[in-house]
Parts: sequence; C-alpha cells; structure tokens
Amino acid sequence: MKVLNIILSIFIFLFAAASAVCSYFLFEKRAQFVKGHEKMAKAIYETSKALDQNSGTDYAKDLTTEVLAHEKYADLDSKLPKISTQGKNIISQRDFMADSLAKIDNALSSDLKRGMSGSDVSSFMMIDKYDSSTAAVGRKLNSVLSRRNDAYAEIARIAKGRGGVNVVDLKEKDNNARNALRPFSDFISKTVDNSNSYRNALSEIARIAGARVSVSDSSRDTGIKNVKAAVSKKIGEVNSLAKELAKAKREIAGLNRSVKAKESQRLAAVKAKAETAEKLAALRKSIGVSEEFVAWKPGSEAALSRLCGKIIGVSKEYGYFVIDLGEKSVVYQKDAKTGESVKICLNLASGIELMIVRPSSDVNPATWYNADGAVLNSTELAAKDEYIASSKIVKVGEKESVVDLPAGADVKVGDIVLYKAEAR
Repeated sequence: MKVLNIILSIFIFLFAAASAVCSYFLFEKRAQFVKGHEKMAKAIYETSKALDQNSGTDYAKDLTTEVLAHEKYADLDSKLPKISTQGKNIISQRDFMADSLAKIDNALSSDLKRGMSGSDVSSFMMIDKYDSSTAAVGRKLNSVLSRRNDAYAEIARIAKGRGGVNVVDLKEKDNNARNALRPFSDFISKTVDNSNSYRNALSEIARIAGARVSVSDSSRDTGIKNVKAAVSKKIGEVNSLAKELAKAKREIAGLNRSVKAKESQRLAAVKAKAETAEKLAALRKSIGVSEEFVAWKPGSEAALSRLCGKIIGVSKEYGYFVIDLGEKSVVYQKDAKTGESVKICLNLASGIELMIVRPSSDVNPATWYNADGAVLNSTELAAKDEYIASSKIVKVGEKESVVDLPAGADVKVGDIVLYKAEAR
C-alpha cells in the first residue's frame, strides 16, 4: 500500500508539473493572439481611415482599435461587415471610373487618328498599369485641347473682319460656342450665296458672249479667263458696230438735210404755184376774164398737198403711231371768184406716205386748223423745223389713222405729218 501511495504521489507530481508547463505555454499563446488581434484591428482601422479620405464616408469611426479590441469580441459581427461594404463601394467606383477612362481614352484616340484605339478597361483597374494608362490619357487630352485651341485661334483669325469670333466664347459650353460662331457662319453662308450668284451671272455672261466655258471651282481660273476673252471679243465687235452706226447716222443726217432741203424746195414750188394761180385769177378778174371755179377732187394730189396732221400717240413696243386725221378729215379750197372756202375730203387710205416733221418752237399750231378743227393749209417746212422720217399709213379710222413707226426714228407726240407727193 505504501508503494502504491508513493507511485500515485509521483504520478500526481508529474501531472502537476505537466499542467504547470501547459498553462505557461497556453498563457504565452494567448498573449500572442491578443497582440495579433490588436495588430489586425489597427490594420483594419488604418485601411478604413485611408479609404474614408476624400471619399465622403466615415466608416473608420466605427472601426477604431478600441471598438475592435479583443475584449469586445462579441461586437465584431456587427462592426466588421462595414469594412467589407466600404471595400465593395470603392471597387464599384473604381470599375466605373476605369470604364469611363477607357471610353474617354478610346474617344480621344479616335479623334487624334482615325482607326486608333485606346487602352482596355483592365489597364485602368490594374495597379501596375494604372499610372501609365492615366498618363497616356492625359497626354492625349492635352493634344486634343491643343488642337482645339489652335483651331479656335485660326477660326478667330480668319473671322476677323468677317463677322468676328471670340476665342473665349468658343471655349465655353456648346450653346455659347454656336452663338459665338453664328456671325461668322452667317458671313460664310452669305459669301457662298454671293459666290453662287456671281457664278450664275458669269455663266450667263459667258452664254451671252457665246462662250462655252465652265466656271466651277475646279476650273474657275480657266473659265474666267475664257469669259474675259469672249467678252473682250464682243466688246470689240460692239465698238466696231458702234463706229459703223455712228458713220451710218452721219450719213442719214446728211441725207435728212438733203431731203429737208428738197422738200422745202418742193413746198416752196407748191406755194409759188398756188400764189401764181391766185395772181392769175386776180388778173383775169381785173381784165374781166371770167374763170369757172374747179374744186379739187377728194383725195387728189391738190387736196393731199394741203394735208397737215398732228401725232397724238406713239407705241414703240408695237411699232406704230397715231395721227389726228381720218376718213372724215378735210382741207379747204378758196374760190377766188367768191372768196369763200370749200371743204374738200382728203379720202385718206392705206399706203399714203407721210413726212414726219418736228416744228420749231415759234410755229403757231393755230395756223394749221380752223375753228371747226379742219386742216387749213400745209405748213411750210421752215429752216428751223426738223425733218424726222417718212412712213406710210397702215390703217384709217373715222377720225384717227395708224401709221407705221420707222425703225430708229425719234418720233414724239406733237410732231406733225405732211403729205409726201412722191409717194403716189
């Protein structure tokens, strides 16, 4: 029994020693766990604090080392999910930003060079590629902005004095940029319209000048040169015709003077004949020789020689003028024996040729007509009267007649017409 007690005492001693050793090791391990927990709590807090920075969040206040202390182990289930939520939000924002940067990079790349593509989305997610990828986007953006500013400066330079453009306004938001460009845009539109009008006018000039040319932008210089040559040729022809026309006018003026002189001689002869007849009749009366009065036949040379009418209308568009003589117009023949005047009908008809005369200002129209409006005597072509032209009656009315308007003749209302004996 004593031996058994000794053995049990030894066993109990060994077990107590083993328990003491295990207790020591357990205490050391606990201390290590506590320190590890403190480090982990600190790391979680520092991470949350860093993620909160400039993020508009405040997760770190609920994840301090005191809140995450091992003594508050029971509260960890309600606190730790916040760091997970914060991480997921940051990752979501990172992915959205990476996608946006990738789209911007592709847009900038395409703007800089057709067919050029930008970086992949992953380049803006991966930490080892993020810096180089964002730097590349920055360079492309600066390049695009530089090109835009150069374009704005060039537009402003070109628009100076042509509507005007403010570079600062162009850099503002789209609506302001459009408004800033509107005066220049209106100027360009007006210039294009004017250019088209000039081109059409030049084409019409070319057509009139007889030149088959093109005045499109691709052949503008050659077209203008050909039009100039065609117009110069036409001007030469016109100048030549003008010289010939001036020569013809001088010849016509000479012929008119000759006709006027001969017509004056004819009228003087008619007057002299009439005066001689009157003197002969008076002489016969004085010596007692009686002569029967012989009236002129209607429409005879003697009656027509006393014709004197006035132009009352001119139509250059249709080539005629109207005189105040018609089917019932008469002249007067004086009976030397009785001293009375007899009405003689002119019997005007188509084909009778008349002489157009512009009387001098001192001619009294009252000497042409009697109180009843009938023609008295043919007016003499005085030295101051102007011979215009000759023309034929084309239509006779009751009181008015239509006469063909001579080409190029300066016929006016108020001019007079006389009978031209040679016509019959």
